[in-house]
Amino acid sequence: MDWNTWQAWVRAGYGRLDPISWEAANVTLLDLVRPEVHHKVHHHWHSFPPPHPLWHPILGTLYTIIGLLSLTGNGIVLWVFSLTRSLRSGTNLLTINLAFSDLLMMLTQFPILVANCFNQSWMLGPFAPLLHLQAVKYRNLHRREAQLSRVVLTSVFFWALAWTPYAGESILI
Repeated sequence: MDWNTWQAWVRAGYGRLDPISWEAANVTLLDLVRPEVHHKVHHHWHSFPPPHPLWHPILGTLYTIIGLLSLTGNGIVLWVFSLTRSLRSGTNLLTINLAFSDLLMMLTQFPILVANCFNQSWMLGPFAPLLHLQAVKYRNLHRREAQLSRVVLTSVFFWALAWTPYAGESILI
């Protein structure tokens, strides 16, 4: 925790864990955000008080437990499906894909989330939120393109299906 964050916590009365002094100190969530990231915080959040300081370690502990259970569970699923040939059906392939993608998601996001919880702040700096937003935007764009291509292919298929009998009849006549 840096000096400015520590000072905001002291002003908020977090050292005494007295919720009444938090409101009296008039500290907001923005006071706990690094100054270089202030411009990225929407003005809607400027009036909210900071969360109780015990929430961060509690959530960090819960995320650690959930993350370890998820890594273990998905690892076991992949291990069982890879060893048992009778389970390699088309339907179970979707389960394997889901377990694999969940495992990768937990491996990449779980450590950062837990570290941020115990640090009580975003640790990766201002560039990382932008990178994250770009990845989300790319995924959404890719999803829209895939949906649009399905609509186009479906339209072409049904157009061909509807006009094939007429074309066949016209050729024969």
